[in-house]
Amino acid sequence: MHELNLIDETFDVNQSKNYFLSAQSSLSGFTYSISDTVRNKCLQLRHYPCKCADWQEYQQFIVPVLEKDANLRLDYKKVGHILCQKEFSIVPEPLFLTNPTELETYFPGEHDFQSISLTTSKSLASKSVIISLYPSALADSLNRSFSNIILMHQTIPFINNLMLESVRSLRHVFHLHIQTDFITLGVAHSGNLDFINTFKVESTEDIIYFTLSVLERYKASPSLAEIFIMNENEALKDIVVLLQKYIGKVRQIKSPQSVVYSYVLSEEILLRFVNLLNIYNCE
Repeated sequence: MHELNLIDETFDVNQSKNYFLSAQSSLSGFTYSISDTVRNKCLQLRHYPCKCADWQEYQQFIVPVLEKDANLRLDYKKVGHILCQKEFSIVPEPLFLTNPTELETYFPGEHDFQSISLTTSKSLASKSVIISLYPSALADSLNRSFSNIILMHQTIPFINNLMLESVRSLRHVFHLHIQTDFITLGVAHSGNLDFINTFKVESTEDIIYFTLSVLERYKASPSLAEIFIMNENEALKDIVVLLQKYIGKVRQIKSPQSVVYSYVLSEEILLRFVNLLNIYNCE
């Protein structure tokens, strides 16, 4: 996606202490939105694209952005940031180990913990704790830029949205979040989180395969099933049409209806950044 800078004319730098800054980092770019907590209105959305091979390269990209963007140097009421990364660990809150030195035990396998900040955040909706692997350099840069920032994994707003939808349904609710090289699939019913996982994908066939496998696991007939999707992969604009060949109902998840959006933010833009916009509702 190309660079975006969409801003409402009522945005006022002198009112930043009433504003909520939502931001996300992925190897495809850095995006943020600004919402007025008094008027409950989203005023700005800005996207800086990049094509980084790893988080070390991303660090070289993000530092100038944080330094040069004047709106990222304001004093905000609250700041929330999500890391769009495949790896995470979810732990039921009662079982969560409070000793930080034990967090590494939730990630078996080889990890360079010298360059990683293990970050925890509560998912109030699912009564669990999400542990994410923030690159230390990125976490340090964000903490220096924002004294009150909350760092969390991209599954936090995803779960929040999924759980809200599940309360309204008597059946299992399936959510799919598509990003550049991985997807997140979640299942919930009656306000209970049953399943969440991420899968590395290289093609639309991979997306369809993993989605149908999860439907089968919960004995949901594809022809009768309903799935809600968020798609941040611009290269897969036709994914809804493709999924409809296999699944009865495919619906795009809309931006939070509890917020008013400036006229400068088109429906297409809002659909692209639903997860980012949901950070505002994860307080």
